Amino acid sequence: MTNEKSFEDDISRLEIFYSSDEIVRNLKSTKERISNRVCEMVAHRYHIPPFTDIPIDKNVQSN
Repeated sequence: MTNEKSFEDDISRLEIFYSSDEIVRNLKSTKERISNRVCEMVAHRYHIPPFTDIPIDKNVQSN
């Protein structure tokens, strides 16, 4: 499981086989659970707008 400590090694291994576009596209479309923190780290690394695995509905009000 990728976390802040393992992110650099994990993403570097992926980059050997996949382009940054492929990595981002697959993260955005996967049905697997990806932590929002990992999504944030990927967005930061590739200088793209942040994205999340679980979309946050801004129209839902919390109590």
